Amino acid sequence: MAAPIKNTSTSEISSTLMKEIIYRYGRPILIKSDNAAYLNNAAIEQICKSAGVKLYYGRPYIHTSQSLVKRAFLSLKNVISKIVNFDSQPQWKHWDDCLNLAIHFYNNLPQMTLKFSPYELFFETEPYLDFHTIVEQCDKKLVDRERQF
Repeated sequence: MAAPIKNTSTSEISSTLMKEIIYRYGRPILIKSDNAAYLNNAAIEQICKSAGVKLYYGRPYIHTSQSLVKRAFLSLKNVISKIVNFDSQPQWKHWDDCLNLAIHFYNNLPQMTLKFSPYELFFETEPYLDFHTIVEQCDKKLVDRERQF
């Protein structure tokens, strides 16, 4: 799950958290965050508390406490980079315009360590779309078939 935000203000993050995560997918059990001031504040804590979401902050100055999230961001950035560089069409020239497509690719590909896709783990079912057919229709520059995320 990911959503572009215009800025890191508390109101922007709060609104995006509610609209793009909680309202769309339901209440998560836990949200793990780093200790950035725009995420570690009373307003975000209140939203999570009122929604019944546990909020967990990684240990400050211990970068390995965020390693899974940072790895997911790196993978997502790599997919976005491939999409932006794949096609000269104007709609793919800005990362936020192709974020949903990148998330779709990321969520539907099996992860190397888990052997399941994030979609399968989150929804406890296989995706309804025939993802392999979609991949076959894409140019090799867009999807690296030799590498799993």
